[in-house]
Amino acid sequence: MVDGVTIAGAQNIFFAQLASPNVTQFSVEACRFMTGKYSFMMAGLPAAALAMYHCAKPENKKIVGGLLVSAALTSFVTGITEPIEFTFLFIAPALFVLHCVLAGFSFVLMHMLNICIGTTFSCGLIDFILYGVLQGQAKTNWLMILPVFVGYFVLYYFIFKFVILKFNLPTPGRGDSTENKLYTKEDYLNKKKSSNIKTDATNNDTLSPIIIDGLGGTDNILDINSCATRLRITIKDNTKINETILKQTGSAGIIQKGNGIQIIYGPQVSIIHSNLEEYIAYMNKPIDKSTHDSSTIKGELKAVSDGKVISLSNVPDETFSSKALGDGYAIQPSKGEVVAPISGTITMLMEKTNHAIGIKTDDDIDILIHIGIDTVTLNGVGFTPLVKIGQKVNIGDKLVNFDKNYIEKNHLCSDIIVIILNNNNTPKIKYTTDIIAKAGKTTIGIW
Repeated sequence: MVDGVTIAGAQNIFFAQLASPNVTQFSVEACRFMTGKYSFMMAGLPAAALAMYHCAKPENKKIVGGLLVSAALTSFVTGITEPIEFTFLFIAPALFVLHCVLAGFSFVLMHMLNICIGTTFSCGLIDFILYGVLQGQAKTNWLMILPVFVGYFVLYYFIFKFVILKFNLPTPGRGDSTENKLYTKEDYLNKKKSSNIKTDATNNDTLSPIIIDGLGGTDNILDINSCATRLRITIKDNTKINETILKQTGSAGIIQKGNGIQIIYGPQVSIIHSNLEEYIAYMNKPIDKSTHDSSTIKGELKAVSDGKVISLSNVPDETFSSKALGDGYAIQPSKGEVVAPISGTITMLMEKTNHAIGIKTDDDIDILIHIGIDTVTLNGVGFTPLVKIGQKVNIGDKLVNFDKNYIEKNHLCSDIIVIILNNNNTPKIKYTTDIIAKAGKTTIGIW
């Protein structure tokens, strides 16, 4: 009850009391969902950033220092904690568990000490001054939070520093294999998606294609082994290794010596090892040509992108799935690149939107490549054409680069549809689906 009116909702109660001339002390019961964040946003997380800085290698401190100071100030002033918290989630989840425990205890402390400081945006210095200091000690008891700040700064600093050094956690600036960067929510979600390891390599393994991409392709891999925690791989050319890509697979660390590379995954490495070998076997699996009704293969249709090949009937668009335009296949791409599935001439590049391409072969077979479903609504944003109308292309030539993440952020399907348009020259094609394909190399259709 505030001035005789029943108010429901923690923030509603606080602002009703804030506006009332009769309230002498804010309700701790209402503030219990808000005040607890001030301790770790203004003191704890900046201390964690300082701990990470002191744990970085001397040669990396200058670079990570700027990043961490920026993240610490952002947390302290505005209460925006994403750069620090998602860095925990991305490279050292154990630190985030500790952070959750300390954060929970902060809420308990605020309630026990009868501290009530509300918030609008987040619990940084701005809201602390507006809804704590300026409202007065009598209403908020804000002075009591100052010793808590000191305690939380000390706790976060020493606990985080101890855990980082004790368990050799790959926080920013530690080791040659750790990127000197902070991570975002998007980085974490992408990592989580990539780390959703399944045992069915032909259907659900999204991790293996990324690992192979980071290792420079299957042709660069000589041998694959693993121990209890590490994937051990021998490669041909170590200059083709891309550690940035490999880190996106959930690796806790990468060790490279000459043509040998170790990727640390922990106990689940045996599953990753098995899936990787199975994936390579499926990717290199030749199409079964023995059941084709002709003894001579006249033509082959290759994959337009890396990813899983699906039947056209499974595409979530009736125009394509009904095969009204013609038969074909679709790929759920693992990256934003489209290559020519066959040699021919570019006959069409959708003006402005660049999301659809036409190719005509020397045998007058017309092929339509459509990137995504309803992507015409993006008006060309995220699409970069690499060819022009009238240009001759060969199998595997790059046609278009596109931003897969941007398409999916706009809640659109990123499947790439390949259709052999119905005409008098359309051959009878046998398709192979439900396999993992390599752009320009894996044969999907034969005639």
